Amino acid sequence: MALPKNQRMLQEWQNRFPLENYFGFDIKPYTSFVQYDSETTILEEGESKEVLYILLEGRVKIYVSHANGKVTLVNFAEGPCFLGEMELLGTRKRCNGVAAITSCACYAVRYSQCKEMLLNDVTFLRALCRFLGERSVANTNRYSHNQSGKLEHRLAAFILLTAYKGVYRERHTEAAAFLGVTYRHFLYVLAKFVKAGCLEKCPEGYRIVDTKELERLKAEGE
Repeated sequence: MALPKNQRMLQEWQNRFPLENYFGFDIKPYTSFVQYDSETTILEEGESKEVLYILLEGRVKIYVSHANGKVTLVNFAEGPCFLGEMELLGTRKRCNGVAAITSCACYAVRYSQCKEMLLNDVTFLRALCRFLGERSVANTNRYSHNQSGKLEHRLAAFILLTAYKGVYRERHTEAAAFLGVTYRHFLYVLAKFVKAGCLEKCPEGYRIVDTKELERLKAEGE
């Protein structure tokens, strides 16, 4: 008898990203495989549904909404990495919003029945500590870079990070706040990129015309 599609996909990804790399006990009974299209929500902001995601492939953005309607970009993540780990640890009761930038493939671990096993699993805790440490170093480096690097270099890197299928479509206000610059300065440099032929305005946002030049600017700032 053929396996159901979800089980078949889970087995295929298990061959590429063995669950044994992340867990010291049989986590399969609590795990499913899920996929998300670009621009779809993976975690609804404020929800609490006891799911730990392992993003296997793809890029996501993490954000927080405010009472005044503004949205703050908190971070970006690329697989393989964990999502929803703070809620598992009890550090945060309700999650930040997580949306797919590209198509994403994930393991979804529903831990309501295995939470204690997870929190006492040395293999999992080591993988989680390594991830949290790497994220902390990356955030420190980004903060330092935002304080000293030229906006041209940082914006080039940001565009390459957030673009999907050659189109950059982040909101200007959110991007400017994430990069730590004024809205006016952000628009000035973005206009320079258009004038230089790196970007081209399109209905969806900005189409990347000269990827090599953006890559060069990004590398120049590293």
